[in-house]
Amino acid sequence: MLCRIELYPNTHTLFAGSSHRENVIAEFYDHGEFYNWSPVYLAAHLGVVEADLKKKFRSSLFAEVRDPSLTRLLLKDTLYIMHTEFKSFNKFSA
Repeated sequence: MLCRIELYPNTHTLFAGSSHRENVIAEFYDHGEFYNWSPVYLAAHLGVVEADLKKKFRSSLFAEVRDPSLTRLLLKDTLYIMHTEFKSFNKFSA
């Protein structure tokens, strides 16, 4: 396996998939909401895959990855968080 990107749907999207509608896939694309799916996330995932391919490195699924330069970078740079990441969680919304 080259890489694995898992999608985490919200509750509404999750239950839409269990319906008997013919166009469940189209419903996902048009109205589904996934917590970790956006062009930014896709670019980040593919960037890591590209870097690993260039280094001829293949990580395992449960490998812990540490980047010592990340701390230095984050101390001086701005961290952008999309508004969709600010969710309200409770016992009903997971």
